[in-house]
Amino acid sequence: MVPSVLIVAGSLLFAVFVRRQMCLKEPMLKITVLRSPRFAVAVAIAMSSQIATIDLSFVMLLYVQNVLGQSATATGMTMLPGALLGAFAGLFSGKMFDKVGPRPIVLVGGGLALVVGAVGMCFFAPDTSMVVVTTYYSLFFFGLMAVGTPLNTWGINSLDNSLIQHFNAVSSTFNQIAASAGVALVASLTVMPQTLFPDLSASQAAFLGNHFAFMGVACAFAVAYMIMVAFVRNGFGARSADL
Repeated sequence: MVPSVLIVAGSLLFAVFVRRQMCLKEPMLKITVLRSPRFAVAVAIAMSSQIATIDLSFVMLLYVQNVLGQSATATGMTMLPGALLGAFAGLFSGKMFDKVGPRPIVLVGGGLALVVGAVGMCFFAPDTSMVVVTTYYSLFFFGLMAVGTPLNTWGINSLDNSLIQHFNAVSSTFNQIAASAGVALVASLTVMPQTLFPDLSASQAAFLGNHFAFMGVACAFAVAYMIMVAFVRNGFGARSADL
């Protein structure tokens, strides 16, 4: 009950803050940059991706340690290849953006992260091999990071140079909100089996909670991918200056 009240209260306060900023001549956060359709799409995709990323980082720790029974060191080694591949993907996709534009990159990278990574993790079992876990996790982050750089550039290119600073401020603020929502979501999903199925053992409840959380990750990134497919296009339209 308390978390729900806090979420509602936080949402209302944020709505008041947004309303106030839109009424000021010199706002602290220039929310009106979201009137640029491309920028708004980029922010929406970034928020959905952020929720999926935070959820996955959290639930993977729980799954590897509590379900597979691995140590904290083994858990870190499981997640390390994904971080390294993600760094490489960011560099690679930035160069490819100049050659082929954003759409092919986000469709391939997003499809890899969703179909192979996120959906694949929904089929993890209590005895899944660590090699399989590492592979799916790494593929998800490779695809996700491949999408990030082109989308940021695509969104920034929709704004006039004088508005770039507001892009960073608005994008960072909404990403933080998405991260907070992601933590609340994954925490709720992981404990849900204890409420729905009170007769389960501790190990069964832990696995089922992680399974629910993996499905939440897949759903969150599926939303992001559908937005990519529907709205991300190659080409450069007119930059928005008066927002």
